[in-house]
Amino acid sequence: MVQAVLTGIRCYCNTFSTTKAWDAAEQSFQLSLDAHGLTQYKSSLLSKTIFNIQAVNNEGRVIPLESVESRFMVKTAFMAVYDIPHPLEGREVLGSLVFSESFLESCLYVQEQDGSVSRDSHFTILTADIPRYVSWLVDECDVKLSECVQQLLKQEEETCLGVVLSAGDTALMSSSDLLTTAEEGKISFFSEGILFVHPQYGSVTLPRNLICGLKFYQGDSSRTLAALFLECKSSILPFLPFQLRSASHSLAFGLQAKSNSYRSFCAQVLPVWLRQKCDVGQIVQTVSRDQLTPEQKIMLCRLDRLCKSHAPLTTLPSGSLKVSSTAPPELEAFLQHFALSSLGQEVVQRNHLEVLFSRRETPPHQHARDCKVCLPCPVWGMATTA
Repeated sequence: MVQAVLTGIRCYCNTFSTTKAWDAAEQSFQLSLDAHGLTQYKSSLLSKTIFNIQAVNNEGRVIPLESVESRFMVKTAFMAVYDIPHPLEGREVLGSLVFSESFLESCLYVQEQDGSVSRDSHFTILTADIPRYVSWLVDECDVKLSECVQQLLKQEEETCLGVVLSAGDTALMSSSDLLTTAEEGKISFFSEGILFVHPQYGSVTLPRNLICGLKFYQGDSSRTLAALFLECKSSILPFLPFQLRSASHSLAFGLQAKSNSYRSFCAQVLPVWLRQKCDVGQIVQTVSRDQLTPEQKIMLCRLDRLCKSHAPLTTLPSGSLKVSSTAPPELEAFLQHFALSSLGQEVVQRNHLEVLFSRRETPPHQHARDCKVCLPCPVWGMATTA
């Protein structure tokens, strides 16, 4: 359902057709059922499924999408599946599921070099940082196994993850999946792997033989979050909680500057890993921000925002406002697009558009002071500089 709703939003923002958005969401839902071996339930579930997109004004009233008034309003896309049947015949229905996302869309009409006019659309999910997936250890065997794995920290001799280098420090973890929410737990480093312990889904073991590459970004200043990026083999997926799985099998750990986890990693772990070699060279590479991939920069931004939302007010730079972590990493690009589209529906030449949106990257704190964006309507959970 989660992916189906996002697919419907993406289709609507490209076509502005609720009918096509419903078709796209339904097709995505069917593919998801097939992928999870639930093909036999497709007909019964689809007959009880609804999908809709609504625009709401400041008073909470639904405004028709066909109305010009709805153009800059917050919209909500939702899918509901009613009376889900029990897998065993003769049992009562399991219940119903509803999932929704709130979003803003922006549209520009662009004149191409051949004179034709096309539509350039952009959207941002306002509810992107609300966790879509949550899991717990409920099976007694899984709980005992998680506790058993944590006993590795108490062993003085070499374990399946090697020798303990640093144990039980606070860190943040995220995957490259755009639907993933960064989470906090305790991280322990070994000579041959990593152990991450989360209060809800327990122990996550990452042996180094399942890791293809390691990159360490130390940060640009004493206030910048450091991050360790992992590129894993596909064979690691069954050992990861559902919400940490991604198509690229990439993970990231955030280590807050001046924290115990950061100091321990730099003093006790990094020197050991840098001395170790593998078939392709060093085990871990130290990199600058410019050497990070776009995917890694998004993960870093996600971790950094969670870190700042947990920081005490006294540690924040002067002029900063501590707010809940609600703005997605792509918000800056969307605001540039939205600021231009809100000026009117005049056709923009393609080469002019490329110049406007090809500005060099600016630091987040500088952008917050210098960039002025005017939004035609208030957006809850978002802060802009007027």
